[in-house]
Amino acid sequence: FNNGIGIEVLEENNYYPFGLKHEGYNILTGNPAYKYRYNGKELQQETGQYDYGARFYMPDIGRWGVADPLAEQYRRWSPFNYAMNNPIMFIDPDGRGTESTHTDKFGNVVKVIEDGDLGVYRHNGNTQETKQELNQKYSKDNTSGGGERMGRTLVWNSFTEFDGSGKEAGKINFGSFQARDWLNNFSDAISKDTEANGGFVARMNYAWNGGGGDKYDYKTQNGDGLYAGSQIAEGVYASARDVGNFAAGRAAAITGQDKMNFMLNAGGFNISGNSKMGLIFNNSHWKSEAQKAGFPAYGEHFNSNLFQRLGYENVTTAQGIIKKSKIIWGDKK
Repeated sequence: FNNGIGIEVLEENNYYPFGLKHEGYNILTGNPAYKYRYNGKELQQETGQYDYGARFYMPDIGRWGVADPLAEQYRRWSPFNYAMNNPIMFIDPDGRGTESTHTDKFGNVVKVIEDGDLGVYRHNGNTQETKQELNQKYSKDNTSGGGERMGRTLVWNSFTEFDGSGKEAGKINFGSFQARDWLNNFSDAISKDTEANGGFVARMNYAWNGGGGDKYDYKTQNGDGLYAGSQIAEGVYASARDVGNFAAGRAAAITGQDKMNFMLNAGGFNISGNSKMGLIFNNSHWKSEAQKAGFPAYGEHFNSNLFQRLGYENVTTAQGIIKKSKIIWGDKK
């Protein structure tokens, strides 16, 4: 802090790797009202836990207070582990899962590995050669497996099959900002529609034009399908599926739709089997079903709901997730 005379240190905090604060030599205690500390997370003074959004973290024992919502995908680990028990190498932005993504030289996704690393790595060979290289070089201490780090994903399964099998899928167009550029154009179009016709009409226009093959359906408009990958921000790769859900959140925010109302509609739409007519003519029923499904996804797929939340808050980076986690997950009781 610059006090007008010089730089003044207001607070000093030193931490053990898992987040417990050192005691005995942190001389400058700072403002006790400031609670954002380890990893930039808010410390809950009453419990001594950090609020990561999806879960609360206990730095004294290096564990989460509740089970991992993706525990079924991480059966070799305790559902309460933090950052694969390696907080020096990895950081967990919000208490969910992490895996590294590997492609061949053409960008074809070859392997998605459960290892705590959200990095995206491009290898120099074709698909078969990349698999061989991973078999030879990959280890828990060498998660690149011989590949070049091209960026990262925001979630572990951006480039896996939607059926939950974890099977790798898609092709990443390295260096491309197609996702970011499309979202910018999409946001401009929704904003203009809102200015011209009002939020409700613009929202209905999006709803009717956001289905398969429609002009607001990025999954078909991008030209490479559901798992086509490009950058949503500098060095951050997302699949077309992620971008479509992000766009839904942006449309809701731009048109002034209440966030909870939006998520209940999205969850109800998924529960209804994606029936537009059902959601329109039996809206209260499907929203009620979504309410019963409850936090965090309200009947929507978890990752779909996450990207809808990110779109609503216009968050495209891991740093943004950390900084805005309390807003992103503000409906948590």
